[in-house]
Amino acid sequence: LLGYPMELGALFAIEHTDSITLGYANQYGVPYVPRTQTYRTVDDDGAVLLPVDFAVRKYGLPAALAGATAYAAVLEAYRPNEITSMAGLPPELRQPFSEFAQSKGFMPIADAIRPAFVGAGWAYYEDVPAMYLLRIMAGTLPEVLPSFEIPPATTYSFPGGFQEVFTKLAADLGSRQPGLRRRRPCRFLYNAEVTKVRRSNAASGRTRIKITANGHTRVYDRVIIATPPSAITKYLDISAEEAELFGQVESRNYHVNLAIVLGIPAERRSLFLYPNARPANVGHVNVWVQDGPAEVFRTDANVGWSQSTAQAQELLVQDFTVYGGGAVAAVLLHKEWDTSAHFGTAALENDAYERLEGLQGKKGTFYATGLMTVDTIEAVARYARDLVNAHF
Repeated sequence: LLGYPMELGALFAIEHTDSITLGYANQYGVPYVPRTQTYRTVDDDGAVLLPVDFAVRKYGLPAALAGATAYAAVLEAYRPNEITSMAGLPPELRQPFSEFAQSKGFMPIADAIRPAFVGAGWAYYEDVPAMYLLRIMAGTLPEVLPSFEIPPATTYSFPGGFQEVFTKLAADLGSRQPGLRRRRPCRFLYNAEVTKVRRSNAASGRTRIKITANGHTRVYDRVIIATPPSAITKYLDISAEEAELFGQVESRNYHVNLAIVLGIPAERRSLFLYPNARPANVGHVNVWVQDGPAEVFRTDANVGWSQSTAQAQELLVQDFTVYGGGAVAAVLLHKEWDTSAHFGTAALENDAYERLEGLQGKKGTFYATGLMTVDTIEAVARYARDLVNAHF
């Protein structure tokens, strides 16, 4: 945009935490640089503060420090950075995150970063099971709340765009025909439109999988599916159990805009909007950042499935006026993502993940979609790596 790459999905990678992502960037020569943005939070009364000051202002210093201690205890007890599969986790992690944070005593810390995580597509604390947000918080908290004795972490952005890392990876895999260190040929379909996957048993008893992509059909022994759950039913000859499980998946209607906005003061150019991090304000902007050409802002918002794009953009204009004191001159680009696929508490109580993990390998099919872990790039990469190491 205007000669400057603008991220419309993932924004940054974190040192130590995102080792696979940064490792691929190093392998393929994709440059990355430290991020310099300083995010602030606007409170219900319009005050603008750093997230750490927000926690102290809202809860008081003793409660904020106690919350940090409680959070450290939760990290020690549950070790969320080590979570890959969501199957077999402690039952208390199935409850809504707000209930879990309150019961464990770290709500001051959780509340300080609420708009950041709602803005990342994981709305809302009141309905998202704790397992997801606890897993994400463990990796990203040092970036959004670098205090309370939480070690700071350097975060990196990609000047050429985050997608460059995985475009180069996909192109590399797609060029290895046949191979990938196997005696039998395997094939990675790069930049292909898959329209049909049909699984059947051959006379030998082995599963044969016919995949139609770009109008051509080929036969394989096994398939790894990494597309969003909402797309799987469009091409896969889905079984009754697969249909039942994928029918329980919830996701978010996530809107990203690039807009020219005039009159935003410096301290409000990268802003978390705390008032909009509650279910009652669905459709409003959760986060905006000025991260490119002057006066061009990226906005992230969780939008209700029944809300129209026009309604959401009316709220965008309103939010910049109310919380930024600025005026939207134009919306340059708009994207809508079906993101953050997950199971709700009711599905988790019925062992959705345990059942889904039990399907791995049946009919020659393996799942490495974001649903299997938390829908972040690094978490999905780790899950996929472990899946391949275990079964191939």
